[in-house]
Amino acid sequence: MDKNFASESGHWYRPDGAPAYTTTGSNGKERPTTLRDARKVGLVPSVTMICNVASKPALEIWKQKQILLAALTLPRRDGESEDDFAVRAIQDSKEQSRTRAEEGSAIHGSIEKAISGKYYDAKHAVFVQPVLAVIKKYSDGWSAEKSFASDLGYGGKVDAHAPGYVIDFKTKEFGEADDRLAWPEQAMQLGAYRDGLGMGSAACANVFISVSSPGLIKVHEWSEDALILGFEKFLCLLNYWKLDKGV
Repeated sequence: MDKNFASESGHWYRPDGAPAYTTTGSNGKERPTTLRDARKVGLVPSVTMICNVASKPALEIWKQKQILLAALTLPRRDGESEDDFAVRAIQDSKEQSRTRAEEGSAIHGSIEKAISGKYYDAKHAVFVQPVLAVIKKYSDGWSAEKSFASDLGYGGKVDAHAPGYVIDFKTKEFGEADDRLAWPEQAMQLGAYRDGLGMGSAACANVFISVSSPGLIKVHEWSEDALILGFEKFLCLLNYWKLDKGV
């Protein structure tokens, strides 16, 4: 996975907005940046890191479902105890989740590359082209991969923005009949993004990309009230995170 297009979950940013995803360790090798590293050089946490402070019931239900499916489909080993099987089922469900996350990140990265006029994996064209067609309806002047650091003490990397618009892409499994795709934490994320970019009045939307029905795209445009409320909730989480981490 090209780290320049990876998900920002767990990432850090420098005060000038530059990503600080990795740090050179004492052994001279690159490794993921840690909280200790961030404290030393004054890095700020990503929007996603802050949003992860809050519980996400829908995500937790999905995780439980993956464990249940793993338990139903994973063959038992001779003499395996129930506890050992349970541990193995949980590990299997995490592996499946990791594989799907990597697939989503790869598609996500291809979309961002296409917006930037860069080469992307041709096998992702079935996902990329419908997205480009949808966002073109809003603007012709899209930019991708914009990172920032806010004076409020957080940073992020925005999927796509244009004058007056901020967009975040989400890859997930859904079909034409599925209509509950957007959740409040996504309004928090977008509200934080637009404020961090200095685009406090921008319209914001999530573009959902189906990995189970390639070519299917759904757009959720957030109301101004939802974005204002989302940003207020985000600020509460940011304050909690700072108090909890002692930064």
